[in-house]
Amino acid sequence: MISGYGSTFDPRPGSDREPGLRRAIAIALRDAELAPEDIDVVFADAAGIPELDRAEAAALTAIFGPFGVPVTAPKTMTGRLHSGGPALDVATALLTIRHATIPPTINVTAPVAGDGLDLVLDAPRAKQCRHALIIARGDGLNSALVVSAV
Repeated sequence: MISGYGSTFDPRPGSDREPGLRRAIAIALRDAELAPEDIDVVFADAAGIPELDRAEAAALTAIFGPFGVPVTAPKTMTGRLHSGGPALDVATALLTIRHATIPPTINVTAPVAGDGLDLVLDAPRAKQCRHALIIARGDGLNSALVVSAV
């Protein structure tokens, strides 16, 4: 079931203001009445653009701490589906909750250790999950959705 949602816009390019993703995640957690430690897995937007991926990693480590939650990007198996990607991530997150298996992020040959992410790489990871966070971004919009077991 959907238990929380948050969205924000990024500030104008060139400003010194923080991107909006961290705030979107915090809003979604507050809406779901959950703490960061309640989230069992994050489905990253994983744009594949270094600047955007670093900003996403920074937002995740700000909320969850370094290596604080498993992070996956199953879209590495399908390619970037643009507006279809978030819907696929929601369905995959619900299946993750049902089957207690986090899908892997594939084709990542050199993860950036400094990003502080616990990436689920190469093979699925068995894990009981009650709450999953799904991130979607595009053109300055940041969206965070929490789905939970019923």
